[in-house]
Amino acid sequence: QPTKLVAPRGAKLTPFEDQVLQIKNKNPDLVLLTECGYKFKFMGRDAEIASRVLNIFHHQDHSFYVASIPTQRVDVHTR
Repeated sequence: QPTKLVAPRGAKLTPFEDQVLQIKNKNPDLVLLTECGYKFKFMGRDAEIASRVLNIFHHQDHSFYVASIPTQRVDVHTR
């Protein structure tokens, strides 16, 4: 089911978080996977979905839930 990413009230977002927020809210029906440094990240509800489907850990990080996988392991976790 489509989900928008919502920042906590009063949260000061990083430029990366702001960009992800804008992209996700334009495409709420997709699970968004972003590359940040040496990791691929899922954020918000997408992190919870990825955690369940890919059997990876998700946690609260700054303003959103985050689940991540190392770039060199993306082919192992994605189908």
